[in-house]
Amino acid sequence: MDALLKLLKKYKLPDPAADTEIGEFTNNACKPSITPSLPWANRAGLDALKVGGIIEETDMRDINAAIERSQKEVSTLSTRVCCADRAITSAALRRIS
Repeated sequence: MDALLKLLKKYKLPDPAADTEIGEFTNNACKPSITPSLPWANRAGLDALKVGGIIEETDMRDINAAIERSQKEVSTLSTRVCCADRAITSAALRRIS
């Protein structure tokens, strides 16, 4: 996420997550799709992995939508973050299997 913060500073954009806790969302557009899943994350093992998958899949959809409308530099960073999301999801799926 350091690369994302670097771009925010470069373009003089505010960091929307600056005063948030881990798992806290400031973007109201994210809350409806992710927040209902969060109570599951407090359960043991499998449920937490499922919630992680839901969150990462939502993130990938949002990133892919942003890639289509972004500048090349932001697109490159977004692609890297999406690859990381895929790796996290794959690791979670391996744990489930």
